[in-house]
Amino acid sequence: MEALDGAQLFVAAQVDDNLPEILELLGPDRLVYGTDYGHLDIGSDPDGMDVITHLPDIDADVAQKIVDTNGRRLLGIDPAFQPAPPPTTTALPRERIALGLP
Repeated sequence: MEALDGAQLFVAAQVDDNLPEILELLGPDRLVYGTDYGHLDIGSDPDGMDVITHLPDIDADVAQKIVDTNGRRLLGIDPAFQPAPPPTTTALPRERIALGLP
């Protein structure tokens, strides 16, 4: 690990990877969440960030690094930047949604 000190090296992982083992090898500061979201294939997981933050074997602070802090460092995103809040949704019966009704 000393050889990696100061290196801009990150590893992307998906929710079905053995994250505790990867964290043991790399530590919590080099792991980022990776997905093929946008491609409807086996690697796509639109809820992956939420899944990682709720994994019982990953500390909440470490999960936050994986889904946010480390990616900001990797991509040079200002830590103070906050994306738009999630859109508000209204619960609609599935039948109305299927018919395209409001």
